[in-house]
Amino acid sequence: MRRPRTQTHSPSAWRSQATHRFAVRVACFALASALMVTPALAEWKTNYQTGQQALKDKDYRAAENAAIEALNESEKFGETDDRRINTLELLGDIYRESRQWAAAAGIFDQVLAAYKKLGTDQGQEAGTIQNKLGIVYQQMRDLDKAEAAYLTSLQIKRKKYKQNVASIAIVVSNLGELYRRKKEWAKAEELHKQALADKENELGPEHPLMVTSLNNLALVYSETKRYAEARQLLDRAVAIAAKGENNGKNADHATALHNLGDLCYSQSLHKEAKAFFEKALAMRREVLGPQHPNVADTLTSYANTLFGADEFEATLPLYDEAIAIRKLEYGASDSRTTKVMGFKAMALDRLKRTVEAQQLRDDVKALEARRNQP
Repeated sequence: MRRPRTQTHSPSAWRSQATHRFAVRVACFALASALMVTPALAEWKTNYQTGQQALKDKDYRAAENAAIEALNESEKFGETDDRRINTLELLGDIYRESRQWAAAAGIFDQVLAAYKKLGTDQGQEAGTIQNKLGIVYQQMRDLDKAEAAYLTSLQIKRKKYKQNVASIAIVVSNLGELYRRKKEWAKAEELHKQALADKENELGPEHPLMVTSLNNLALVYSETKRYAEARQLLDRAVAIAAKGENNGKNADHATALHNLGDLCYSQSLHKEAKAFFEKALAMRREVLGPQHPNVADTLTSYANTLFGADEFEATLPLYDEAIAIRKLEYGASDSRTTKVMGFKAMALDRLKRTVEAQQLRDDVKALEARRNQP
């Protein structure tokens, strides 16, 4: 009786088969992992793209909901995964554009923490986040933190963006605006001049990004009573912005018109100021929406101009609308709200409505006392 034949293998053949078996197991494991991750990846991508589109459409509630869903999915990929970091940045942008400043600051801090953990906190992306964080802190009136963020962004961008001067100029402009608000005029002027020159050299004298720098430098000149220089810059800003997006109906154009109104008001040119404020108000309502704080700024300046022209009755509905917007945006006790309430009280005094004026002043005192409570 013959024995069954048995196969014998050389050591090299055995090793080859073992390697093959190991490779098959690895491939199977990778396939199983891919099958597990794919649904999460698909869900993340769908929510992330939905959030991006909703932000573009200014549907902030839908954008936030989609971004939070995407963030929940991205946690599965790891704390420092690009998808998680990108989702955090998207959520931060949503909060920034919807003016939820404290929420935006917290999110951008998380992004920077992730970059630090990766060792890329001096990279280009981190520089961009630092600039956004500076904008947020400036809106929160935390000027020291804003300055630190801008300076960090500037340091990074000067290392990484040597061939992209316009990108650096954006941060320089933001830092200059911070110094203007701190009334550090020399620093503000120097930085705004630098930003303006850099943008013009790289982008050309008619580029839409020139408008912001022209507006900013003009404000420095206006606030230091260099009215002729300010007017020249603002006229140029209006000319460029009028040829910009949306057939000239854009936020930069409205800002230049508003600034021209303020400039004329400062020189007691009330008729000319009124015309500029009317145009700026209509454009800001259309472009930004009726509840935007910039609309309240124009309403207040327009009302102050009418006050200066002794048109006291006409100021009241403008002040009321501005107060309502600022209450919604900043709160009733915020100084930006109570300041306009004080303006309205002055108009009521001029109309001999002294009881209403005094009641409004009492309301202001009560709100200020609340604000000053520890």
